Amino acid sequence: MKQKGISLIEILISIAIIGGAIAVFATLFNVLKVNKTGNLYTAAYKLAQEELEAVRALPLSDLTVRANSDFINVLYNNGSAGEEVGALRLTAPTSSIGIVVLPSNKVADLTLEANVKSSSLTNENGLLFRVRDLENYYFFYFTESQIKLVKNVGGTETELYGVPQSFTAGTYYKLKIITSGTSISIYLNDNLLQTVSDDSHASGYSALASNNTVADFDDVTFLSDFWDFNSLGAGEMPSGWQKLGISDLPDGSGKITISEPYGSSGIKQIDVTVSWIERGEAKTVTLSTLRTE
Repeated sequence: MKQKGISLIEILISIAIIGGAIAVFATLFNVLKVNKTGNLYTAAYKLAQEELEAVRALPLSDLTVRANSDFINVLYNNGSAGEEVGALRLTAPTSSIGIVVLPSNKVADLTLEANVKSSSLTNENGLLFRVRDLENYYFFYFTESQIKLVKNVGGTETELYGVPQSFTAGTYYKLKIITSGTSISIYLNDNLLQTVSDDSHASGYSALASNNTVADFDDVTFLSDFWDFNSLGAGEMPSGWQKLGISDLPDGSGKITISEPYGSSGIKQIDVTVSWIERGEAKTVTLSTLRTE
């Protein structure tokens, strides 16, 4: 039987089909690329806008002049966290404090407790509460040789309670805080250590914290909620605990600059910048506003 050859028209049709497929693939690739870029930009814009709104909520007198400082009046997760052997494991970034923000807005009066352990007690592991930002908060924590309650106001730390005590790495210790107005009561293993009175911070965020180390948190009670993490899969976070933060951007950074461009403390210029690295290129989003009396 004579074999049929391939005609010129068939070759041209085949080339057209292949070319069309390549064009479609290229279009889809560009769409995906744009979507990824757009998502990062949208996230950065949202974070910058959130910081700008947080700053607008502060009294003008709290807006002290600063240049390229960390964000103020907000708190984000920092480090990696997820379920590990029936507990929430928090791994802090190197030379930084790991934070998991508990799911609520700023609160004043609270009950917060958790079982806490770490394989290394060189640095602090414990509970943050009434946090405005990383320059303003209360921190109840222990290390291998002491247990403390400190406050930080404008970046200056003051000890409210502290005693020498030995703690063992890899052992759970139960920390508990009860606040009511200016009263702060702290407990270790359900034993009251001290009740102090302090009015530096009336309300704020609450968080689990571990400084430059790895810590496990279990049986966490906050307000009326309780988490034992037993129903989670490996690496999972409880529902409602995920919150977009600066660390979710590749090499993300958030900075705020507050200036007095007209030489008057009654007029403040606020510049908020979120930066990240995308495909090897530095990207930024900057939002600005003026605040007056």
